[in-house]
Amino acid sequence: MLMILHIINDPALLSRVQKDVKKIIANDQVKPSHIPALTKSPRLRSIYAETLRLYAQPLLVFSSPKEDVVVGRWKLPRGKIGCVDTALLHMDEDVWNTKNGRHPVNTFWAERFSVDSKDSHSGPLKAGLNARSSFEGVEGGCFGKGALEGAFLPFGCELVCFCVWILFALEVLANDSVIPVGSIASPSRFFATNAVLFTVALAVTELDITLFDEPFESSSVVAPWLLGARIQRRR
Repeated sequence: MLMILHIINDPALLSRVQKDVKKIIANDQVKPSHIPALTKSPRLRSIYAETLRLYAQPLLVFSSPKEDVVVGRWKLPRGKIGCVDTALLHMDEDVWNTKNGRHPVNTFWAERFSVDSKDSHSGPLKAGLNARSSFEGVEGGCFGKGALEGAFLPFGCELVCFCVWILFALEVLANDSVIPVGSIASPSRFFATNAVLFTVALAVTELDITLFDEPFESSSVVAPWLLGARIQRRR
């Protein structure tokens, strides 16, 4: 919903996204068979990643069950629990590209994650930093391979995994064992990416969505529950 809101709020961005999607689907309707191509669309992936950066900021819990580890300036003893507040990572002004302050880290910028091989100042990170993405196994014009050096961690442990971990933790505590907190990540992050981009493609091609209120600033962080909209199927 947040990704769709930012797209429909900006007519120029909506037009570009519609052209990208129509280029993929040709004269057809959006179908599940189009998902692989949609997930490789540079613009869709950039908007998706920027939406995650702004709105998906989980608190990650981790532990090293076998040995002590060095985390920056700190040492995490074996078996102890650490936490990472990803809001601090996603809003780090020393890391993220702001185009010399024109697009602050606390604002939405659809092109933040776009990489232009001809522009050394493009990409999610500031010039001089290694611009890699966290989209494992996906290649294309928007992202390279690998991870954003730990600066971009939008996917946490989903509820089902958390419940499984709680049961597991009770079992190992009863046996005085070590809890491998950091070993369970959300297994559905790949499905979520496919589902979101497929839904966005459907929305921009099959629906006319009009906000009841005046368009908000394209760079604003929005609260969707405060916005009303009229949704109609395109004829």
